[in-house]
Amino acid sequence: MNPGRVHRGFLDHSGSAMALALLALLILSGVALSLGSLSLLNHESAVRDANLTRAAYIARAAMERATAEILTQTADWATLSPGDLYLGEAFAGGTYDVQLLASNQNAAVLHVTATVDGQTSEFETLVRRRTDAGGGVGTTMGASFERLVDLRLDPTASSLASTL
Repeated sequence: MNPGRVHRGFLDHSGSAMALALLALLILSGVALSLGSLSLLNHESAVRDANLTRAAYIARAAMERATAEILTQTADWATLSPGDLYLGEAFAGGTYDVQLLASNQNAAVLHVTATVDGQTSEFETLVRRRTDAGGGVGTTMGASFERLVDLRLDPTASSLASTL
């Protein structure tokens, strides 16, 4: 062995700082990518929820329209035929459909579906006729929503049409 020469073998640490720096960079890059994809998923979820909320508001507006334009303008709801009242109506960035499922003289069941960017809200509502203070069937003072079923939250709910 030459005493002037240093033997570096397994205990040589030259370049280890660079290896550790590359390892740390690799770990931080993985964390950054994970956080970026998580942020994107949260954004997509928020957009989906906002569209679903808009669809629910559009469905409610469609129920109000059907009640105002058709039900309160008809003297005897029993004469209305079940079927489509509005199909593919555009409103507030979405579309809606309204169907009359059943009716009698003082009550009607509406089925409403509204869609915004692929997110759909679906409701059934029981609408009752409000009559004058005398209790007679004659003068219609308007109508009120007695029951509202969110079919998206409770898809197994039986149709309100069976309540008439």
